[in-house]
Amino acid sequence: MLASLGQRTAAVASVVAVCVICLACGQGTTGALLPTEQLEAAFAGDGFAIVGRKEYGGYRGLMGESKEATIFRTGKGKPMLYVEGNATSYGWLTGYLARESVEAMVGPFLERLPLELVAKDYVMKHWNESLFVELEKVVDHLLGSVSVKLFDDAIAAGIIPRSRLEEMEGVVAGASVAAAERGTTSQVSLEKLIAINFGFDVITARVFSGHFLGSALQELARKLGLVQLSDDRFYERLDAVGGSTSSLFVPPAFCDAIGVRGPWTASTGEAYFGRSYQMVTGNTLQDVITLVVYAPDDGGATKPLVSATAPGMVGCLAGMNGDGVAMGVDTIRAPNANPKQPGLNSLLLLRSTLEVAGDLDELVSYVVDARRGAPFLYPACDGSGDCAVLEAGAWLPDGTPEDPLQYVERKLQKAGLVPDAAF
Repeated sequence: MLASLGQRTAAVASVVAVCVICLACGQGTTGALLPTEQLEAAFAGDGFAIVGRKEYGGYRGLMGESKEATIFRTGKGKPMLYVEGNATSYGWLTGYLARESVEAMVGPFLERLPLELVAKDYVMKHWNESLFVELEKVVDHLLGSVSVKLFDDAIAAGIIPRSRLEEMEGVVAGASVAAAERGTTSQVSLEKLIAINFGFDVITARVFSGHFLGSALQELARKLGLVQLSDDRFYERLDAVGGSTSSLFVPPAFCDAIGVRGPWTASTGEAYFGRSYQMVTGNTLQDVITLVVYAPDDGGATKPLVSATAPGMVGCLAGMNGDGVAMGVDTIRAPNANPKQPGLNSLLLLRSTLEVAGDLDELVSYVVDARRGAPFLYPACDGSGDCAVLEAGAWLPDGTPEDPLQYVERKLQKAGLVPDAAF
């Protein structure tokens, strides 16, 4: 995703022309929803053919396919989705118009994630296939039951906006109707949507924090009835080969971003924000990533935005709002996490931030105040070309003392290998 941020409120270029109109004519304002003919003209103007239409509760949804950009493996045009209204209509229209993509995310994508998050080569080198299967079950449990419980707790506590839950419920309902009209049964459930939106945060908070070290993993294994992971001899052997429980997993890692402005651009007067993805795909994600335009009808309470995401993910992998504020997320291997409540991070934090931030300062303030519990990097730029990278760990109440050195190995500190403040 490469987006022109313009000069705070200038029109969006290089992403999708429809965004210009949907984001309130590129002026960063929020007004009445636009006539259908203007939306159709915007799709056509950027080379998108409209392949699906639907209304729900008086709100419209349009699905388009690019005539120019294609998906490498399938040859189909890159998808574009416009939805309007509120959280429920966003979700329902997405579930209905993009049902096949949602089904792919809660089916093959979710099924393959445990395979990609377990370090199979390492496990097979020192152990056997049965241990690999047990570790898959651990990851599946975290993505499923654990994620659902922690997500429900976060919603109840007001840590995650309730609108995210309402949108997921809308996706389930819309997909169910679309499937029924085709004589099939939808496989989309709220639990599976929570897994693909929140599960990475749960795993990140545990793997990077060391929460899986020793007794925590063994205790979980005993609850799940996993033989090898319950046995003390496994941990003795793990120590003997110089490994740790973190060695057994492949953390969701990498991704990068770039922000350029002024003399670094061809015109010398623009700002650009770009993102690339290097996360696990489940051999599915690359085929379904969609640009989704959200056009709210809430009197200006939230901002219109365009999100690079996968249908079913109500959060953003990267996005930009009507004020030209753009944001992405990268992983960071840091231990300052809260495994007991990961809170609002990554995909869901991006979406929530872009709905309210009018510039970089407001973006930073929102992220600082968010009840985060998993470590991530957040690259961001606004329409003026002001950019920053936020290194965010677990949220702490104001005034809470924090000693960053607690996360550094003692042997490194004793050897004098940790830079001091002067450095």
